[in-house]
Amino acid sequence: MISLSSWQSIALSSTHGSRLDQIPMAGLSRKQRKKLLNLSGVRHNHRTERIASRPVYSGDTVEIFMPLVWWLKRCSSQQWTPRISPMECMFEDDQYLVINKPPGCLSEPHQTSVSIFADPLLSPYKHRPYDHICHRLDRSTTGALIIAKNRKTKQHLDHQFKHHRVTKTYLALTTTPSTIPTTPHLISTPLSRTVNDFGQIIPSPSGRPTRTILHTIKNLNHHCSFIVASPITGRTHQLRVHLNSQGFTVLGDTVYEPHRWQDLNPHLMQTLISCDQPLSHMLHSYKIGFSSLSSQNITITAPLNPRFTTAIIQLSSDPESIFKMIDQIQP
Repeated sequence: MISLSSWQSIALSSTHGSRLDQIPMAGLSRKQRKKLLNLSGVRHNHRTERIASRPVYSGDTVEIFMPLVWWLKRCSSQQWTPRISPMECMFEDDQYLVINKPPGCLSEPHQTSVSIFADPLLSPYKHRPYDHICHRLDRSTTGALIIAKNRKTKQHLDHQFKHHRVTKTYLALTTTPSTIPTTPHLISTPLSRTVNDFGQIIPSPSGRPTRTILHTIKNLNHHCSFIVASPITGRTHQLRVHLNSQGFTVLGDTVYEPHRWQDLNPHLMQTLISCDQPLSHMLHSYKIGFSSLSSQNITITAPLNPRFTTAIIQLSSDPESIFKMIDQIQP
């Protein structure tokens, strides 16, 4: 059970100038402390800190985010590792395979992290994966992901992505800003081409042009919102950065302004940081539409995962109205 007190101060003694990752933190190893810092689970003098070498002095305050501490300790147990759900096939023909990607796995091969190609469903494509990858979802993002079965269909789909002919609809649970834009609302903030030291894509006037449409914003309880959005372009972290630029932070996002959601209802924390699944944020690729080689229009809907559904129930006074709204979403 996660402590209902999300942030906990730690006692400091003989810490004059010590590195932050050298400070004892609830029995975590140094490797775990660095991971906690990377996940924005440490506050130094009431500000989120992610730099392990930051010096700490007498009189400073250091707080740790207990739900993440609990999760890291559970992960270190020899008897337990986060469970990656099996891939769910939602559409398949002789050209394409569309899966419902679970949280916690990458959309491309990686030497040390689990990728979608570790699943038996995609084993026929793991030897030459880049002949089949048409687009990507972030590790924590769930939902519809298209796999091309051969180079010809990949080239056909690559052309559609390049010319923005693939329709994408995402669902998100976020924090609520003080000023809410009217919908539909176009966000066209250019984004930098590179990731900074904190794994963030930064808005930049000289960056790549990007476009995202916010279709629906519905206020929920605990200063949260339900959002329906469509990215027209497909830059790295585009939807997360665009929402953040409007004051919305995706719940569970440990990269972009996590302090906005870390003080939410502690029962919601138990949903976001689940006991048997990888960490994930509340962003879901719900619908995707494209054209086949035979010019047939295909639209696929990816059902919500249990964690997202539970969060809606916890946040909404009328969850049935939210689920009805989701059922009525058009591509």
